[in-house]
Parts: sequence; structure tokens; C-alpha cells
Amino acid sequence: MYQSLNLTLNLSKNQIGTQGIQGICSSLQSCPNLSNLAIDIQNNQIDEQGISNLSSTLLLYHNLISLSLDISSNNIAEASILFLISALSRYTHLLIFHLRYFKSKLTRASKTKLYKSILKFKRLVKRSFCL
Repeated sequence: MYQSLNLTLNLSKNQIGTQGIQGICSSLQSCPNLSNLAIDIQNNQIDEQGISNLSSTLLLYHNLISLSLDISSNNIAEASILFLISALSRYTHLLIFHLRYFKSKLTRASKTKLYKSILKFKRLVKRSFCL
């Protein structure tokens, strides 16, 4: 029998920085069998190192079928977002993906590149992104 394990974290507007996201990632590693994960970390102080840590942690979830991320209004550069999307594209079971990345410094060309990268996800049946 398949058991679905869900986790929703709403940590928006908490002044979380690199050290805080490292702690969150450490805690997430204790839940390796998640199938549905929603993380709202908008309006914090997360930078490239923080999103890199999160990307590496998300790669540990081999059973993840649904992922929702809100990383709006942080200090995340384009290269880090593309690294995150590249890491997520390796998921073989991911069916649902939602990404919110408002108030970013992405150019129109970068948004197009990000959009095309997400469209390459192999098995997605539902996707949404707000850039």
C-alpha cells in the first residue's frame, strides 16, 4: 500500500537568511519519504547560498510527486534559480510543480529561459509559475 506523506511549511516574512535555511534543510532531511511538499519562504533574506542548500536538499526526495515553492522577494540571483530548476528536472516522479518568484530581478530573457526549462520536466501533468 502506498502512503502519501505531506508537509507544508509557511515561513514567509520571518527574516530567514542563509543560516536559517540551513536549519530548515537539516530538518527536512529527517523526512526522506515525502511525496507532497509545499514551502513558502517568501519575503525573507535568502540568498544564493540558501537556495543552493535548498536545491541540494530537495534532490534527496526520490518519491516527491508534488512540489510547491514560493521564493518571492528574496535575494536570489538568476543563476541560483536556474540551478534549482536544473536540480528539480532530475525528478522522475514529479507530476505537479508550482513556483512563485515575484519581485525578482529576472529579465524577460531570463524568464523565458526559466519557463523553457520548466517545460522540459519529463512527467509533469500540472505546472504553474508566477515570475
